[in-house]
Parts: sequence; C-alpha cells; structure tokens
Amino acid sequence: MRSETRLALVGGGFIAGAHDAAWRVLPLFFPELPRLRRLVVCEVEEERARQAASRLDFEQSEVGWEKAVRRPDVDLVVIATPPDLHREIALAAIGAGKHVFCEKPLARSAGEAEEMCRAAEKAGVVHVVGFNLRKAPALQQAARMIRDGSLGEVLHVSGRYFQDHGRDPSRPASWRYDSARAGSGAIGDLGSHLLDLAGALAGEITSVVAVARTVYGERGSGEKTVRSDVDDCAAWLARFDSGSTGTFEVSRLAAGRRNQLAIEVNGRKGSIAFDWERSNELRHFSPDDPADRQGFRTILIGPANPGYVSAIPIAGIGVGFLETMVAQAADLVKTISGAPVDSPLPTFRDGWRNCRLINAILESSQRGSWVDVAKT
Repeated sequence: MRSETRLALVGGGFIAGAHDAAWRVLPLFFPELPRLRRLVVCEVEEERARQAASRLDFEQSEVGWEKAVRRPDVDLVVIATPPDLHREIALAAIGAGKHVFCEKPLARSAGEAEEMCRAAEKAGVVHVVGFNLRKAPALQQAARMIRDGSLGEVLHVSGRYFQDHGRDPSRPASWRYDSARAGSGAIGDLGSHLLDLAGALAGEITSVVAVARTVYGERGSGEKTVRSDVDDCAAWLARFDSGSTGTFEVSRLAAGRRNQLAIEVNGRKGSIAFDWERSNELRHFSPDDPADRQGFRTILIGPANPGYVSAIPIAGIGVGFLETMVAQAADLVKTISGAPVDSPLPTFRDGWRNCRLINAILESSQRGSWVDVAKT
C-alpha cells in the first residue's frame, strides 16, 4: 500500500471546502490509511486559484484544469465544478490514467454520463460519484434492516428533499438556475440524492410520471436580472422493478426547510423512516411489538451501528454532513489502495443510472405521461 495519494482538485467553491475539511480530519479517524496529499487546486482565474490554495491549504495552484489533470505526479482528480464541466474534465483525467471522483449529478444528461462511465470502465481506473449521503450511518442501518428482512417485502417508498435557498428570486442567481450549466434544477440538485438513496434501499426504478414547475423565470435584481430556465420544484410517481411503488417531491422553495431529506420505506412486516434534519435517528415500526406498545420507536445511531464515524463515539452526540464526507473519503482511499470496504462507493455506472432517471423525470414532466427509464 503506497504511503500517499496525490490529488488535484478542480474547483474551489462550497463543496470543495467540504471535501477539504474531510481530508484534513481523515487521519484522526483513520490513521492507518495512506495520506491524501493535497497537491494542486485549479480555478478559472489566477487570484481565485491563489486564494483557493491558501484557504484549502494546497501546495500549489493552477489556472485552468487542463494541465493539472494530466500531471504525472497526480494520482486522483476530484471534480468539484458545475456539471457542464464534468464530462470534459473526467474524460481528460481518465485518458491520463487518473482515478476520478466527480460530484453529483455525474453529468447534465444520460448521454454525457454514459460516455464518462464507459471510458472509466475501459481504462480500469477507480471512478466514484459523490453520493455521500449513502454514508449516513442511519441510512446504512436502514439498508441493513431491509436486507435482513426486518421489513419483509417492500411495498412502497416515499421521499422528499426540501430546501428553501431558492425562495427569494431577488438574490443573485448562480449556475444552478441555468440549464446549460446544471442540466436541471431541483431534480438534479436535490432529486439526484433522493433517487440514489431510493435505489440503494429499494432497488431500481423502471418508470416514472412527473410534474415540474419553474416558479421564478427571472432571478437577481436590477441590471443583474437573469433568466432562470430550470425546475424550482417537482414531484413524481415511480414503479420499481420489484413491483413496489414510490412517491417523491423536491423543492428549493420550501420555506423553513433548510435541508429536509426525508425517506420512508413501508414493507409487509414493518416500516422505517429517516429525516436528515434529525440525522442521528432512524424510526422503526414493527407489528410484532405487543399491542399496548406499538408505534414508531427511535433507534439512536451510535458506535454499535457499522459505518458510524464521530470524533466523540457516544450515541446521541450526533453526526452530520461532514462525517459522511469523512467516511466517503476513507472508502475512496481504501478503494484506490485495493483494500476492502464494507459498502462499495457509488461508481460512474450508478451516476449514469441516476442521470437516466433524471432524464426520464424531465421528459415525463414535459410529456405529461409515464416514461420508461432507459436501461444499459
């Protein structure tokens, strides 16, 4: 096992900072793992590149990504840019024989995602897409309970991902409201996580029927007003390959919902429910409980639950978004080093499947009818 993995980070924004925070504390949780050496960070302008290197404590900075992803002293390329750049950067890095981690959604379309997936698989490099919420220990516990039959046959799944950061249209617009850069709005931004978790818990979705709405066609104010052409909110029904059904909603306009990722799975023998705003809890109902004690009980996630990562290993202290990033980083290092992992990270093939689902939801919302999800 080599002593370090040297990485190039493309992008220095919000999510890049979250990755960097996880890389910094990784040795505290997993001292036995090879070091993630933060070698070079790339940004679009010289000053922004220098600032990113200083803020994120990278050894070097570069303007643009083209040279950095091909450097012989780089082992891993981390893509933390808007989706319109994912394909081009990933293909260049894969062509140079680099391992690639790409933020979600993997691409703006299923076609772009397919090209990235096939290239990575042909090259034999490690390829991972950033569905870090899979690493929430409560959701890992939920997946285990479904696998071990605690819920019996899954009958239906319901989920929502609500935030409210898009509620004020006068705020400066970002790339997230431009379909040419993002591919879609709330469906790709929030729905990609929801779809990934639904698949991890209940299997593949085979068809959908959806509605989507752009509430604010313009964002910003004064001379900085720009057109917004992506969905602000959406809802869809789904059929799974197992025969189970699903109902899902996403919104960036849900006043008071800062980050409500909620998912519930109902089976013949019981139910489980999770809400990220109470990220350390998993709710479980079993009809086998005595009649005078029936109801949802709270499983308080802690060290007894595999996948639990916390600086203070006491149930009830709580875990958050950063801990999922730490767990994701640890499994990424293990995968690159050839070490076993308890639950494999989502690959570009998972990201491609996710993009096919997003495409089907968008198509259905335009057609107003059921759409089958394309298969590989």
